[in-house]
Amino acid sequence: MEKAQAQILVNIHEEITKGTFTDIQIICKDGTTTENRIVLAAMSSYFRAMFSSDMSESQTGVLNLPTVSLSVFEDITKMCLCGINLVSEDNYMEVIDAAAMMQLDNIKQLCVLHLKEGLTLTDKNCLGWWRLLKMYN
Repeated sequence: MEKAQAQILVNIHEEITKGTFTDIQIICKDGTTTENRIVLAAMSSYFRAMFSSDMSESQTGVLNLPTVSLSVFEDITKMCLCGINLVSEDNYMEVIDAAAMMQLDNIKQLCVLHLKEGLTLTDKNCLGWWRLLKMYN
């Protein structure tokens, strides 16, 4: 049964990626995409509250995410729907910031796991580490 449920979520992600059944425009800091409100609301209480209230996003069908890159938004959506871990050395900082904003604790945990298991301190990433540790204690 779990395999069938997982396949349904993968199919939903594929349809949204094609632009099918989308009802909200997402404007990120470096691009635009479309999404489905029910999928976003199912992913996070952040979106659920937004779309079930009188906030402008529920009225206009446009969601502005000015601090989130398009690629990170797409990666987060794919991780939530398809159960694929896309956290990497290149995106972990942006992913954890976006996941914190969107109240996606499971995605934040993937970032923490990545940090615990695979990240080493270098002269190139030490400021990023400091920022992350200071922000998230």
